[in-house]
Amino acid sequence: MTLLASEFVLMVAGVVYACCRIAPDNGSIPMQWSLSGNVNRSAPRLLAFAFVPILAFGGATARIERDLRAVST
Repeated sequence: MTLLASEFVLMVAGVVYACCRIAPDNGSIPMQWSLSGNVNRSAPRLLAFAFVPILAFGGATARIERDLRAVST
């Protein structure tokens, strides 16, 4: 559980750094591109960067569940 907490803190720190360094003048960040390279969707900066720790938490939780299932079988 400590690893999960430390991963989350690391991801939040990375997001704060990225939010300050990546496109600081833009109000929105591209979130989806077409195959031709055009931006299909953009999101407000806060929403775009807040989504990263949520994905990291979900991935870490799935990994822990998988490991627990492997140990119990």
